[in-house]
Amino acid sequence: MSLSTMKVLLTRPEGQGDNLKAAIKQQGGQSIHYPVMAIQPLDPLSDQLVWQQTKDKILNLDQYQQLVFISTNAVRFGTALIEQYWPQLPVGIQWHGIGSATVKALLAAGIPCADSDRAMNTEALLQQPALQALSEQRVLIVRGVGGREALAEGLRERGARVHYAECYRRARVDKPVGELGQLLQTERVNSMVINSGETLQYVCDLLGGQLPLTLPVIVPGNRVAGLAEQRGFSNIVRADNASTPAIIEALLSVAKHQQ
Repeated sequence: MSLSTMKVLLTRPEGQGDNLKAAIKQQGGQSIHYPVMAIQPLDPLSDQLVWQQTKDKILNLDQYQQLVFISTNAVRFGTALIEQYWPQLPVGIQWHGIGSATVKALLAAGIPCADSDRAMNTEALLQQPALQALSEQRVLIVRGVGGREALAEGLRERGARVHYAECYRRARVDKPVGELGQLLQTERVNSMVINSGETLQYVCDLLGGQLPLTLPVIVPGNRVAGLAEQRGFSNIVRADNASTPAIIEALLSVAKHQQ
């Protein structure tokens, strides 16, 4: 089985789809990268309040027992801030990353990440042994501005005192509404990968009212699948998570049914 019949639209931010593009090509398929989300660093002037709050958390990093990075973007921007104020990492902290790519990014940054490489999403991370008994422990979640509260809620239920260090923003790309729909038609795209609920929102916004509801849409897990179903998509393929191997496995299942 290969992806020789597949032309896949990828929606990840600019510079973040290379591994998946290479894997699709290796399987004989074609891909088109159309980023719908832009990742932007915080501006100390226009984001003054959030910036100061995050800076305060980083300055007091040694007061936390657990640090969780929710994505490679969190590692990219979060570790840059940490390096500014902590030439040597404080001791006594357990570091975690959601997903193998995030764990690899932490290790590449010289951070001794806890064994969470199998924690491919929030729900799986909450099963990690180090995050079970957290009475009065201080936990810092490094993320972008806004986002899901499920991780913080799950940690608080275990007695943790949870704070956020928000160090970047996500925004819809500045592209005309309707352009994405035209691309799907002219390139004869026969599947699309959507990696998050926020990405799904931006895809729908950019498509306007012309949603390709029967197009196979690969999503990571049940939560995003449910959101896609609410939007009216009828051909939803659930990958186990957002990793490249899981997305390829889901695409191969689509290719099998299209033959």
